[in-house]
Amino acid sequence: MNRYLLIFCFLLALCLALPEKGKHCGNTPYDPSKATCYDGYLCPIVGGLANLKCGDECYSPLTYKCENQTLCPLAPTEGPYEIRVSNPDEYFDDYVINACHGGFFIGGPTCTYCPSQLPDLCEASKNITALVGNEGMQVVVPGGQRFYINPIGSLAYTQAHSAFIPGGSIVGKIEAFQDGGFVYAEGGGCVDGGPFAWQYA
Repeated sequence: MNRYLLIFCFLLALCLALPEKGKHCGNTPYDPSKATCYDGYLCPIVGGLANLKCGDECYSPLTYKCENQTLCPLAPTEGPYEIRVSNPDEYFDDYVINACHGGFFIGGPTCTYCPSQLPDLCEASKNITALVGNEGMQVVVPGGQRFYINPIGSLAYTQAHSAFIPGGSIVGKIEAFQDGGFVYAEGGGCVDGGPFAWQYA
């Protein structure tokens, strides 16, 4: 009896692991939660975002575009930019990511300070988190402020009037692309294979 139960459990597990019945890309069965089929060609879904097809290649729309079936890298962002969540599978898709108390928070408030002695500057300033290039922040602070990936893998930034960045942090390796993504240039969102740390406010 135990042998038949074991065989039944094995067959049940095998059936659960198989791709959804009827989902084929050409002759290849596939799981629609892990890939998208483009005319018999499979492209992976990564972080909830489907890679697209261009010619005979798959690409991330965060870093590339397709022009006349040719893959072209997106241009780097020029000037200040804000960052937003891009994951259509999550309810917080397109939420703004703001800086506050040394970290970045999905949907959280910005934590800015403008001295009352500068009323014209304060009235002209917008209360948004604006980043510049691959490590700068658009601030009116002597010496500026920088963003980086801290040793535990979270996006962080320096305090006003301080250049201190903890040892083991990653600086200058994030890229922002016009009409594209804000990505860690070395690949992925994880540091040393650890879990990606993000914060939600």
